[in-house]
Amino acid sequence: MVEPPTAFASPLTLILDEERTGGRSLEEALFLSFTADLGFFEEVALGVTQATGARVTVAGDVSMARNDPRSVRRAGRSYLAGLAYAHGPAFHPKLMVLAGPEHATIALGSGNTTLAGWQANAELWTVLRVDGEQSPTAVLELSAWLRDLPEKVRFSAGVPQALGRVAALLDRLHRDRTPTAPQVCIVSSLRSPIIEQLPQGPVDELAVFAPFYDRRSMALRRLLERFRPSRFTLAYQPGLSALDGPSVAALVKEYDGRVISDNDQRYRHGKLVEWVSEGQRWALTGSPNLSAAALLLSQGDGGNCELGIITPITTTLLPDGTDEPAARLNTAPPLPRPIASSGPLLLGALRVPDGLEISMARPLPDTAHLELSQAAAPPESWERIAEIPPGQATLTVTAPADAGSRVRLVVVDSDGVPSFGNIVFVVDPDRALRRMTPPQSQAPTTRPPDLFADPRLAERFLGDLETLRTGLTPTPAGVSASSSTGGAVATAPLDGDEDGWERYLDECAGRVGHPLTRFALGSPCPPTSARLFRICCPSPGTSGSPTTSTPPSMMTTPRAWRQSTTARQSMPKRAAPPPCPTFGRPTRKSAVDTGAGWSASSPSLPTWALPSACSSSG
Repeated sequence: MVEPPTAFASPLTLILDEERTGGRSLEEALFLSFTADLGFFEEVALGVTQATGARVTVAGDVSMARNDPRSVRRAGRSYLAGLAYAHGPAFHPKLMVLAGPEHATIALGSGNTTLAGWQANAELWTVLRVDGEQSPTAVLELSAWLRDLPEKVRFSAGVPQALGRVAALLDRLHRDRTPTAPQVCIVSSLRSPIIEQLPQGPVDELAVFAPFYDRRSMALRRLLERFRPSRFTLAYQPGLSALDGPSVAALVKEYDGRVISDNDQRYRHGKLVEWVSEGQRWALTGSPNLSAAALLLSQGDGGNCELGIITPITTTLLPDGTDEPAARLNTAPPLPRPIASSGPLLLGALRVPDGLEISMARPLPDTAHLELSQAAAPPESWERIAEIPPGQATLTVTAPADAGSRVRLVVVDSDGVPSFGNIVFVVDPDRALRRMTPPQSQAPTTRPPDLFADPRLAERFLGDLETLRTGLTPTPAGVSASSSTGGAVATAPLDGDEDGWERYLDECAGRVGHPLTRFALGSPCPPTSARLFRICCPSPGTSGSPTTSTPPSMMTTPRAWRQSTTARQSMPKRAAPPPCPTFGRPTRKSAVDTGAGWSASSPSLPTWALPSACSSSG
């Protein structure tokens, strides 16, 4: 069946929907991203994701791991925070999978797991749903990609197993249902270049948009040569799209193309290759930019790890804008590119019986030492715990460390200047893989009136009460309090089990969210959370206008690129202000938005969603 038209704001919308309707029936929640802001994820999404009953795994590119240790409190303890190393190129997919034994929701798009990717940017997402009796054929292709990914990407401990569990769930779901939507297909750079998985021209029309191009526009040229379009349109954001102006202008002139200037203040981070052939419009969306590393190379040949999806659409996804001369591209200034970490790259730290199992992204060329900051210590407090010899990628360090403790590598050069690597969080596998499952409840067989009608039942009830009374913890000597009626009130000792307290906090966060849990405990609101609420819920009288602490680009009206795989494609002209991530109010649909989401049988067509704060990451 096809869902009625719905608005889609970001992956958080899907998580909130699942928590509201799923009844803690999920088993796995997987988030793959180029940049993953763990502090943002914990504050906004962790509690509600755990409330679905799922184990939670978050993995991002190790070279982009720059988490603030003060804002990350649950990594390694309540969920698996992993890292990926694609052997030099970028680990670049953007994927969310929520999977259980009866249904699954998959969001594949362009947004990173950051405030920018989920709230402020204009992103493109495609949603696939498995439920009821049907499943899109692309689900089977995605499960195969997840299962094979560790062959080309080195992950921290626990992530390959999480990928395998998710793949097995998707396989089982798909096997028991009728395959649908065969025209929708997954493309990736795992085995071959993505451009080789695109159809050959000629086509009636080709339209493209991307925030990043390669320096000589090689990928754009290869696309044009492959599709051989009768009409060509390129959209870009002046001052925001990172492209080589002269080479792009030359290609537009060569193919007699049209240039659209998208002057929306919101940073458009979605990636789009759209074409029309034999009256049908198609779209490639997902993670690939218009760059050689994304489109022209496989991972084995040095390309990025990319994931995309091809879907049929009914309306163009190209953003609105004004036509401008191609010659104006010649004056487009080059923009700074995201800078990957150049220091020693630590992939993970896992608690094992002998201490810590340390894994590096690549063997160290020189000797380094390992530093530890215990979970209970201030983040700036570090102690040297081990020497790491050159040439090793994995070793075990006999040092005690609590789950959630911080670990980093330090390399000192010949001049005595230290170079500090990225911070990873110690993972306790037993705690990180724990699910918040609902307690087993049993319907009562006895009703209160029965106690008065059956003396034997009343006697058993009194006996049970006496058993409970004798099992209660007695009041400690000398410690008692009096109630207002003069009766003694027993005071139970506090439970010193840290794991029990953290489990309780996880349950609270799962029910009411981290912000309200912090409020109830009197804890200060972290900077990221405070900024988030200023963006989404401006003070009365501000009319949503930017303040000195909020960039103007984060206050503009959002536009949604949503992606559905059923039969409809939609692109709202102007949506309402971005939803508050804590409550996840969906954006208002435009009058022209006729998109329908896929239910059990169908994926939802590519759609602009307006997620997180502006970011230059790919």
